[in-house]
Amino acid sequence: WVYEVDLDRNIFHMNGMPFFSLDCLPDDDAFIQYITDEDHYGHTACALRCPPEHKYKKPTPPIVDNSDLVTYQSMMCTGSQVALSDLLAVSDILSQDEHVRVTLLEVMIGQCMVNSAIGKEIYQIELLNDHNQVTDDQWSIACFMASIAFVPQMFDEIMRVCHRTLKRKEFTWVREDTVVCIATHLYDERCLQASVSRLINAIIEQKDDPGHYFGIVFSVFHCAIVKVVKNAHTVTFSHTSAIQFLPSFHAYSPSTPGITALARLGYRIDPALFKRAMQVCPYARYLLSGREKSLAQKADGSDDLPLSTICPTLPLELWREIARYLNPFELLVLGMVSRLCRGAVLMVLRYPHLCGYRL
Repeated sequence: WVYEVDLDRNIFHMNGMPFFSLDCLPDDDAFIQYITDEDHYGHTACALRCPPEHKYKKPTPPIVDNSDLVTYQSMMCTGSQVALSDLLAVSDILSQDEHVRVTLLEVMIGQCMVNSAIGKEIYQIELLNDHNQVTDDQWSIACFMASIAFVPQMFDEIMRVCHRTLKRKEFTWVREDTVVCIATHLYDERCLQASVSRLINAIIEQKDDPGHYFGIVFSVFHCAIVKVVKNAHTVTFSHTSAIQFLPSFHAYSPSTPGITALARLGYRIDPALFKRAMQVCPYARYLLSGREKSLAQKADGSDDLPLSTICPTLPLELWREIARYLNPFELLVLGMVSRLCRGAVLMVLRYPHLCGYRL
């Protein structure tokens, strides 16, 4: 056992985990009883039966300066507690494909929580005073959880699929129209509004073209989805409330509204998905070496073969059915045949692929 007395935050830690408040430590007998439990992910944790007066106290939300809310208060907000289905203009009921994406994300987040080192960092994130105190390791954990739903859903060591390592930035663009911002204390209204303001400013500064853009403010424990609509002369925004993302370490279910929200947001149609899939699959580029110029052209949609050379009578739906029988590498090859084939491949690439199997 490793004991740590944190005088800055008035917390008694054991094995790197926060346990008790130094202001009200339990007596000897109770101390032994409360330290012998584990949470549902295998971490040493304070017993649930421990009275609240003995448990460590989380820091209060930071004071938000009025200047941090200028953007939020000056622009037109069309909704501050918008349902995700309304924000994305989709049905409240998940499709079968969305269920698969949600379940996979739940498994990935659960695997993060089981990891001893990550679990300790998550507990420490809960004790931060504001987002400026987030360490590099904590940022990497948070950004991975927030962004994994947006990478091409191909995970295969045999195919040497390699997703890029994220470098720390205040704003991480996970798609051309989607940006992530790591925050804290999103359950506090002013902290949430300040984080939304930061996201809106980032979108306005980096995106000149009119259109719909999405932002994710993410604290590991909560997240909120922001939609920014840029027109020629106006900018409006709306967002969800702060919704739970991380399951409780004592939960019996891996499901949370936040995990579902990010999985559904990541499932949106991405015109650049084929090009991004090619970038994470160096094995495909290796096998097709010598055709780099052709690959680049076809990945961008140029240099298409004439439709007459690929049986123009076949509709997109039939090409999609053909694509369903192909492994990920073969999908990429088919996608380089023509724009029509690429359209069919894009539909299939939205499904997760694990070790050559499509879920």
